[in-house]
Parts: sequence; structure tokens; C-alpha cells
Amino acid sequence: MSKPLVVNGKLLPRICALARSLLRFIHDAVFQKAILKRRIEELESEFSLYAPLIDAAKKSTSHLEDQSQAHINEVERILVCGIPSSRDDNVSPDYAKEFNWQRYIRDQYNTDTLKVLEIGARDVTQSGRQFEGICSAENYTGFDVEPGENVDVVGDAHRLSEFFEAEYFDVVYSAAVLEHIAMPWVLAEEISKILKVGGTIITATHFAFSEHELPWHFFQFNKGGLRSLFCSDLGFEEIQCEHYLPMVGRFAEGCDTSLRGKTVGHLYCSTHSMCKKTHNAVDLNAGRGFNWRGALDGVYAGTSYPKN
Repeated sequence: MSKPLVVNGKLLPRICALARSLLRFIHDAVFQKAILKRRIEELESEFSLYAPLIDAAKKSTSHLEDQSQAHINEVERILVCGIPSSRDDNVSPDYAKEFNWQRYIRDQYNTDTLKVLEIGARDVTQSGRQFEGICSAENYTGFDVEPGENVDVVGDAHRLSEFFEAEYFDVVYSAAVLEHIAMPWVLAEEISKILKVGGTIITATHFAFSEHELPWHFFQFNKGGLRSLFCSDLGFEEIQCEHYLPMVGRFAEGCDTSLRGKTVGHLYCSTHSMCKKTHNAVDLNAGRGFNWRGALDGVYAGTSYPKN
């Protein structure tokens, strides 16, 4: 039997084992480097995809102290709602930025004699009087279903003509009220009764907004809804009707998987309308209500339900 080869006092088999280990290490290192390179490339691709979102999130929170409660709340809001951007206009594009009814009133009326009725006048939001500097305090009447600051007359808006003379006011104004009226078509009739021919009805109401002041939250209105109420057959001519305050929505986690996360567009917080009363359409003496069925053709105005 031959003697094992000894190199520097060590056995050759051990050298061979070490060599195999070294080769295996080199192979693994090269393989791992390839894996690492692929992962880096994947991360770079993911980063380029999400970089705008990361940058927008940083910008949205840059004014807040890191890990403060305000910072945590803002991050949570971003996770739930997303971040506003110029892309939003592609989702909800049909809106106006200006509704300067004050300027219109000043241009059209003698503000010294202007008689104004504000429906929903109670200063719930502490926004102050809308007509200061437009009409005198003596010619302003604040109407609300509850007593409170800025309220002169308390009553149900469905019965305006029981509180005021026919064709008494030059301007009737309501903001964030119409959605709380159980029968808004009745209110439209009542406004027509107490508004002078040549007078103006100004309305701002919600189109897409959270339920509030329950159980008296009944309707939401887009432009078509307000045009149906203050229609030509009821004696009104549109001056301006626009959506305001665009919104972007999405279907939530609780929805069917086919809808979950999908974007909901053409949403607007409010719809504003301004109309001029051109003639008396309601018989003020007969006590009969307006014939809404007879007004349908005028409301449809030659349109039809989309066929596609």
C-alpha cells in the first residue's frame, strides 16, 4: 500500500476538500451576485414606478414633524384617500372655479332697496352674514327652521308663502339647505310665489357629500337636478349652473372584488345655480300646486336617455 502524499506536513485529501469548498463558495458567490443584480434591477423598476407617489407623500408631509401625531394622521389619510394631483382633473373635469353671485347682484339691483330672503340663515358654520354690504339690515330677512343667530323668522320652508307676501323679495338665497328639504319641488314652488318677476334665486347645495344632520338629509343634486326644480315652466331662466369642488372617489374594501379599488369620477362636492324669475307660473290666488307632470317636456327639452 502506497503512503498518502504529504505536503508541508498535511494530507493531500484535505487540500482537495478545501479546494472543492473554495470552488463551491466561488460558484455560490457568482450565483448570488446574479440574483442580487436581478433584485436590484427589480427594485429600480419598482422605485421608478412608485417614485412619484413617494415624492408626493414626502411633499405632503414635509411641513410636519417626523413621527408626530399630525404626521402619522397625514400618512394614514394618504393611505386611505391618496394624494391630490393634476391627474384628478382627468377623473372629475366638469367643474367651475368661480361663482360670483355677489357681483351679479350688485350689477343688477339697487342695493339700497334690495329685499333679500336667506333660507337656512342660522349661522351654523360661523361663516358670517352673506349679504353684508349688499343689502341693508332692514331689507334682509333670515329664515330658518330653528331659532338662532341671524334668524328673523322661524318656520318650515315648505310653507314660505304662509309667512311672506307674494312677489315680495328681489333675491332668495340658500346654501347647504336644499339637501335637507324633504320635498324640494314644493320649496321651488314656494320660492316662485314670494320672488318678484325679475328677481333672482341663488342656490348652493351638495352633489356628492357625506350624510349629515340626519335624519333630515334627503337629497343630493347635480346640475340636472337643480335645472329640473327651477325649470322654465315654473317661471325661471337659468343664469348660471355649475358643479364646484371636484372630488375623486374609489370603491372600498367592503365591495365586490370586481369593483374594489376602482376609481369613481365625475364627483363634485356642490352644485350652484342662479336663475332669474321671468314670469308667474303658479296661480297665487287659486291655491293649486304647480303641475309638475306638465313641466316634464320642458325639463327633458328634447333630450332622451342615452341608448349606449
